[in-house]
Amino acid sequence: MDFTNYKVAVFLKNGSKSTGLIHAVDRSQITILPEQGRQLRVNSVDIADIKVVSLPPKKKHVGDSRSSTPRRGPPTKSVTSSTPDLSSEFDFEANLAMFDKRQVFADFQKRDTVDPSQRLVGHNRKRDDAKYDNREMVVDNSHGDSWDQIGTPTPTTIPPAATRAGSTSGAGGSVKFVGPQGLDVACASPVQLLEIERLAGNFGVTQALMAETVAVNLSSVIINKILGGATRLSNRNNHNLPPLVLLLVGTGRSGMRAFATGRHLANHGVRVLAFVFHGDDDDAELQQQQRRFEGAGGKVVVAEWQKLLEIVTHQLETPVELIIDGLQGYDCRVEDVFYEEHHLETLREMVKWCSEPAQRTRVMSLDLPSGIDGGSGTAGEMVIRGKWCVSMGMPITGLLLAYRAQELDDDVVHYLIDEGIPNKVYAQKGNLRKFDKYWYCAESAFAIDVQRA
Repeated sequence: MDFTNYKVAVFLKNGSKSTGLIHAVDRSQITILPEQGRQLRVNSVDIADIKVVSLPPKKKHVGDSRSSTPRRGPPTKSVTSSTPDLSSEFDFEANLAMFDKRQVFADFQKRDTVDPSQRLVGHNRKRDDAKYDNREMVVDNSHGDSWDQIGTPTPTTIPPAATRAGSTSGAGGSVKFVGPQGLDVACASPVQLLEIERLAGNFGVTQALMAETVAVNLSSVIINKILGGATRLSNRNNHNLPPLVLLLVGTGRSGMRAFATGRHLANHGVRVLAFVFHGDDDDAELQQQQRRFEGAGGKVVVAEWQKLLEIVTHQLETPVELIIDGLQGYDCRVEDVFYEEHHLETLREMVKWCSEPAQRTRVMSLDLPSGIDGGSGTAGEMVIRGKWCVSMGMPITGLLLAYRAQELDDDVVHYLIDEGIPNKVYAQKGNLRKFDKYWYCAESAFAIDVQRA
C-alpha cells in the first residue's frame, strides 16, 4: 500500500515527536517532510508509534498522454443493440402474452399420430373398477383372477387322527454347521433322526404334532423373513393381492409338513397353491393334512402339471414368490417315490421349471433338496436346487456330505426349525446322548452357517 503524502505524527523511542508528510518509505527507514525544516529520515527501529493525522487529498485526474484520444464517457445504449438493459425490470406478463400456448399445443396435436392408449400415461391410468366408492371410500378388493375357481373341493368331514453327529471330513475338506453364537450344530444321520422321532412318540409327540410345531415355526420365518411381515400383510391400506406360495407335495413326513405350513400361511392371509402327484395316496395323516389345508383356503391341483403352469402363468395376477419343495425329505429318494413313467415325466418337467433362474431363487427345500440322498449326499438324475434349505429337528449328515461333493452351493441359506422333540428323548439311548442339548431356547427357528476348514 502507498502511504506517500499521508500526514503523520511519528513518536520516537527517546520521547521526541515529529509531524509531517510521508515522502518515502522502505524497510529500514521512513522519510518525512516537516512543515518547517529539511527532510527528516527516521530509522524503523527508533520508531515507537505512528499515528495518521490526515489523509492526502484525492489525486487529480492526470490528463491523457495522447491529447487526440477522447475521454471515455458513460456508456450509452444503442437502439440497435441486442444486449438487454439490466437496469430495467423484466415484464413477465407482457412477454407471456406474446406466447399463444393453445395454438402451439393445437399444432402438436395435429402432427401427433400416436394412440393415447399406447402412451405411458395410458398404461398407468387406473381402471374404473379400482376407484373409491362414494359411500364406502374403500377400494374394492375383488380382482379379476381365477383364484376362487382353482382346485377340486374335497369333503369337509375329517376322520379321527391316527394315533435328532458332528462335522464330516475327507477329500472335500472339513464342513460343519455353526449356530448364531458360533457353537457347532450337531448333525444326525437319517437313521438317528428317524429313531429320535420314533422315540418322541413314547412321550406323546406324534408325527402330526411335530408337523404342527414345524408349521407354526416355519410359517413365522416365511412371513417375517421372505414375504414382508406385518409391513405388507397387516397393512389394511395395501390393496394389492396377497403373496402367492406354491407347495410341491410328496408323500409321508415332508408332504404332511408342507401342507401344515401352507395352512398356517393361508390363515395369515397368504394365497397358497399346492401340487400333488396323485390324489389316491393311502396315507391317512397326509390326506387329513390336505383336507385341513383346503379348509383354510388353500388350493390343490392334482397330477396335471401343465394345468398348474397355466394357472400360475395366465390365471393369477400375482407371481409365485416362494416354492416349498416337500417332495422327498431325508427318509427316501424322489425317484423311489415317483417311479412310474408318467410320474417321472411330470417330475422332469417340474425340475426343469424349478431350475429356471426366475424360479430357482424362490425355492425352499424341506430337510434337503429333492434329488439328493439324505445319507450319502449324492445327487441323482433330477435335483431341485434352490435358495433356502430347512432342517427340521436337526440337520442331517447328508447335507454336509453334499457340500463336500460340491452338490450344494455355499450361498444356500439354512434354517434350523424346532419340531418339538422332548429333551428326554436323547437320554433313551447311548448313541443319542451327544444330541442332549437345549438347541432351542429363546428362539424356535434360527439361521445356521456352513463353515469349511
